[in-house]
Amino acid sequence: MSRLMAVITSSLLFFSAVRCLGRRLKAWKFLLKGPVLIQEGFDKAKGCSFEILGPDSRYVFVSSTEHIKELLSAPDTSMSLYAASRQILQPKFTMRGFNWLDKEGAKGNVGGGFVRAVRVCLTNHLPIMLPSLGIVVRTQIADALGNAPVLHGVKHIPISHLVTKLVVRCNAEAIFGKDLAMNEIFLEAAQRYPEESIVGAEILRLVPIFGSVVPRWITAQRTLYDIPLPVAESRLEKQSHPPLGGHIERYWIIESVPEGRTLTPRRLVHELMAIWFGSIHALAHVRVLLSLRRCATGPFSLSDGTRLNIGDWACAPFLAIDKLPEFYPDPYRFSGFRFAPPELEKPSKFTDSENSWLIPAFHRKSVTAAAKVIISQMLANYDLRLANPSASRCWTLRSAIIPREDVTVVLTPRAVVQVG
Repeated sequence: MSRLMAVITSSLLFFSAVRCLGRRLKAWKFLLKGPVLIQEGFDKAKGCSFEILGPDSRYVFVSSTEHIKELLSAPDTSMSLYAASRQILQPKFTMRGFNWLDKEGAKGNVGGGFVRAVRVCLTNHLPIMLPSLGIVVRTQIADALGNAPVLHGVKHIPISHLVTKLVVRCNAEAIFGKDLAMNEIFLEAAQRYPEESIVGAEILRLVPIFGSVVPRWITAQRTLYDIPLPVAESRLEKQSHPPLGGHIERYWIIESVPEGRTLTPRRLVHELMAIWFGSIHALAHVRVLLSLRRCATGPFSLSDGTRLNIGDWACAPFLAIDKLPEFYPDPYRFSGFRFAPPELEKPSKFTDSENSWLIPAFHRKSVTAAAKVIISQMLANYDLRLANPSASRCWTLRSAIIPREDVTVVLTPRAVVQVG
């Protein structure tokens, strides 16, 4: 009997180990096949919540209106946006030692990426910035076209590189100011920083022991911090001690600081780095398939009984939701006027947001401005086509779809030029 029990116990341990190994292998599969796993889980769940194990976290996906509302109304003490942001960015190692606390995201407090700065103060400054940004974009595209190589009689432009460069130039002027936006050394580091940071942060999430090595590899963070620091010191000095009888031009991010709060030059630059990462990462580098990302900082349960433990993530698979025919008829067919059909008196706006349209990072005018300027200049002044329509255009990492840098387009100038 004891021998039989030993055999049974050994068998159970073996199958348990195999099952555990299988779960771990599937968890690592999420790194390279995330979009496929998310779509498969969504299709099987049929509106219910479902989970996917990642190599470092458990992800719980919600798609029903009820569950989305529960996630949005959850307090930071249970489900935190800032805790999720810290995991993604690892700011202690990628932002010169910066970190923000969950409590700083509360309304009226300094921190949390200066929510009011982006949503209100920067938005109010857009009418002043947009005309000059149109000229910048037009000039940059013309320069890129002039330097593009000729293949088979036409000029080929790597579209990912061009779009990234345009977004970097526009956002640098809006976030850091015109002087820094003209600094080529600063711009080059600003363009590298989001990509270096996301790769470095990914390494740290999977192998935390590299914490002393990764910061030295992310060289762009030093330039992105060191060059704006004296500018921040000057701006804050002029703000607190304006010259007698002189006019001091206010800076939008300083205007967002609540009454009675103080802001150090170091903290100002750190917040600008955080805003910068979000603005470039969202617009130029990736299409992220998740929205409403929250990390559990305390026990939390959904109304269907799904429980999230500390460290688990909750999010909405917005791209999968966007493919539902009940929201968007014939979702896999391109329709340029899907959101502005002729029969509608008032077409939906790019910045509209609801449970069936959860596109992240594009819910405010300040974030969409650069995209609109770039798209309008390209469509008005050029005919575009892919140089090789059958070539692969992207690759994936976790839940992100990332454009390939070797995808090229053919830009043909039109006879009628310039818009805006």
